[in-house]
Amino acid sequence: LLQFQERLCSKLDIKPMTTTPSKWQGQMVSFILADNTDPEIVKNFLFSKYRIEVPVFDWNGNIIIRISMQPYNTIEELYLFEQALSEFLNLLREDLVVLRYISENVDQIKINTK
Repeated sequence: LLQFQERLCSKLDIKPMTTTPSKWQGQMVSFILADNTDPEIVKNFLFSKYRIEVPVFDWNGNIIIRISMQPYNTIEELYLFEQALSEFLNLLREDLVVLRYISENVDQIKINTK
């Protein structure tokens, strides 16, 4: 998971919440997202399009997204998370208004994931 953390930080231009190794980093890692990120929009996007459910929250003025690995998770799921977060961040950079609309209307929007 630590190698995946480094990969995400490098590829998606995001910062890890901590760079100090700890006993929990083998199971869980957190990233700081841009200040203009709305946690609910991130959660709604990841779940509605990819069925990915992860904590996203404001902590001490930082928007944090956290992933954790369990024995039943696969490496393919990590790569799917990378793809989903990359897509979200690209959309965020392009137009936050569109994401707000999607989040507010997620029940009426049918998204083709294939």
